[in-house]
Amino acid sequence: MTSGLRLPRAARIRDEVILRALQRAGRVRGHWFVAAALANGLDESRLAVRVAKRVMKSAVARNRIRRCVREVFRQLRPGLAPSDFLVSLVQPYRNRSLQAARQDIERLLVQAASR
Repeated sequence: MTSGLRLPRAARIRDEVILRALQRAGRVRGHWFVAAALANGLDESRLAVRVAKRVMKSAVARNRIRRCVREVFRQLRPGLAPSDFLVSLVQPYRNRSLQAARQDIERLLVQAASR
C-alpha cells in the first residue's frame, strides 16, 4: 500500500486516558455510529475507532468497518479542526455496500468537529 494513502500512526489514538476523556465528551449519534470529539491542542486531528465484538461478531466485519472509518477520516482530516475523535459502532452494519456507512461517518465527523 502506498504510504501517501494510509492514515499515519501518529493520527491514531491509543492512550487510555485520552480515550476515557473522549467517552465522556459530547456525542453525535448517527444510524450506526456514535462520534465524539475533543480539541487536542496539536496541529493535527487524531482518531480512535471502537467496534465491539457484541455488536459485530465477525472479526473480518469488524476490521472492515475500522478500515472504512479510517479511510473516511483520512480523506476529511485536512479540513477538520485539530481534535481527537472517537468513532464507535453501536448497531450492527449488515449492508453489502459500505457507501451508506461512509456517508454516516462523514456526517458525524463533521458534526462532532463543529461542536
